[in-house]
Amino acid sequence: MLGLTSKVESAELEKRMRENTSLAQSVKSFSTELEKNVLTHPIQPPAELKAKIMSSLFANNTVTITLPSFTTDNESFSGISSVKTGFWRYIAAASVLLLLVSAAFDFYFYQNYQRAQNNYQALLSEKNSMQASLQVIQTNLKVMDNSMQIMNGAETRKVKMNGTPGHETSLATVYWNMQSRDVYIMADKLPKTPQGKQYQLWAIVDGKPVDAGMLNNDCPGGFCKMKNIPNAQAFAITLEQQGGSATPTLTQMYTMGNV
Repeated sequence: MLGLTSKVESAELEKRMRENTSLAQSVKSFSTELEKNVLTHPIQPPAELKAKIMSSLFANNTVTITLPSFTTDNESFSGISSVKTGFWRYIAAASVLLLLVSAAFDFYFYQNYQRAQNNYQALLSEKNSMQASLQVIQTNLKVMDNSMQIMNGAETRKVKMNGTPGHETSLATVYWNMQSRDVYIMADKLPKTPQGKQYQLWAIVDGKPVDAGMLNNDCPGGFCKMKNIPNAQAFAITLEQQGGSATPTLTQMYTMGNV
């Protein structure tokens, strides 16, 4: 019952208790009194017990803990308890190992996260670049579509300007809207301008040259909108100083065409 008898003795006692009611009652009364005594007089563990237990957690040996004795009316008891503590070192080692594995996994996933983040940023930059290029293409297509409508419009007059003597390979075309009087020019074939020079378009009105604007290299598709010209008998292109001239330099006339 209290671990003080062998299995054979315990079995014999239980058999006698079943046969003898008085004996069973005595044993029960003894157990009850023993329980009351333990609850009434609790046993305080010695102060050095905690220190022994804590030190044994990191020792690869067996710690023997002696419990204090106590006495009942008829019996005296004392106990010795042995606790295996070596396994705590294995638990500590396993904890450290798990911590290292966890740190390795954290580092691995962090690197993968950083790599994925960099790839995402690269793809995002590429996407933005492609969108910008697409917008430029769409703008150019729109300009080209408008240019084609102007060139092929029923109210548009096409004035072809051939090269002058000494510049026979030069070629340009003026598109003059007879309703709005807007002037557009397509520089089909003109030599590259020298540094500090720029081509200038002239309208010949009543035999006199009228400034029709400067040709810029940044015109979409080489199709430039020039100044509005209400009336003209011919158009010509000369090479002038950057920014243009008030009067044309006749020795630098590259193309000319009659309306």
